[in-house]
Amino acid sequence: MITSLREFIPLIELALISTLLISYLSKGLYKSQSTSSIRLITLLAVFIFLLLPLDAIFTGNLPWKLPLIAYVRAATGDLSISTLLLCLLGLGHFKKIQINTNFVFLIGICALVFYPLALGVSMIDPYAWGYGSIIFISSVTLIAGLFIWRHSLLEGVVISIAMIAWSFQWHESTNLWDYLIDPFLGVWAIIYSIRIFIRSKSSIY
Repeated sequence: MITSLREFIPLIELALISTLLISYLSKGLYKSQSTSSIRLITLLAVFIFLLLPLDAIFTGNLPWKLPLIAYVRAATGDLSISTLLLCLLGLGHFKKIQINTNFVFLIGICALVFYPLALGVSMIDPYAWGYGSIIFISSVTLIAGLFIWRHSLLEGVVISIAMIAWSFQWHESTNLWDYLIDPFLGVWAIIYSIRIFIRSKSSIY
């Protein structure tokens, strides 16, 4: 059972992202402006459905007491604040965003280096730095400042908000890494970086 607001916040976030993803994938089905209100009501119903306990939806005393989205969370884990913000901007019908390629490369490199080391490939454990290492916090702050200074406001703000969320312990995790990056963001950044590399090579020839 969900017993605290801190446990429920990630479910709300994941339900929101799932609803926006459904909206993005189904936008071709709604071509008429007259159906916009129906679409909004449908998506709101989906959002609420994902957060309702399954035993409250179906009869028969089902053993599942958690919301449907909780089982999605069990498979995916919590999304980082960075992923949430980028998804909200990318899927929420905002003006098309342009992401700094250096930001994408940075995430991809971090994922390629961080996850193998965190899983015990070597004696170095970067995950431990996220529990309050002054050097790590200062480095992340410096990176955010550099992006803002280089007029990449979006990227700097995303990193800054992730750090603010960590300082307020927005999620259950107390590790800064969990607010900055997650496997989904890492995989996306790696694939995106490969695509950029292939395009740059093809443009040369």
